[in-house]
Amino acid sequence: YGLSNALSDPGLRSVGVGEGFMDVITPAQAGVPMVASMGTALTSAQVALLYAHFDELVLCMDGDAAGARAIDSALEVVLPHLTSQRGVRICELPDGHDPDSFVREHGGDEFAALMSAAPSVADYLSARSAGEGVSMARALGSLRNYITMLPDAYVQSEFLDALGQKFGGENV
Repeated sequence: YGLSNALSDPGLRSVGVGEGFMDVITPAQAGVPMVASMGTALTSAQVALLYAHFDELVLCMDGDAAGARAIDSALEVVLPHLTSQRGVRICELPDGHDPDSFVREHGGDEFAALMSAAPSVADYLSARSAGEGVSMARALGSLRNYITMLPDAYVQSEFLDALGQKFGGENV
């Protein structure tokens, strides 16, 4: 949902991906392009279609436990499509917000800034796995499934470099 609107800007190389139609409508009215899978799980065919038009996807799901699960599910579909030319970032919204409510409360400029500052998938997953006192080996173990989903050796290398930086520059 919202793809035709996002495609109306031929220079757009990055697009936000939400869950429902209001996650597309309200940000779009504020000048922030979004698309949505309409409450269904994001499919590989949808991801391929998006990457046919955009270089980067910014996953922007609800800021709650269900949104976190939606991000994990979306990553399982998106990661196999990544290459050195295709990226994905994760926009984490404050608890209780979705793109619609965030834009209504904080405005489109603040939402656009939040999306622009969203970390790469490598940084997002590294930060999530590298809690205090967690060894690099344990973090790598928890990220093994994600790493193996990456089809491109260059992207795997970038991911491992980002993880190493989380652990004070250790080589992975």
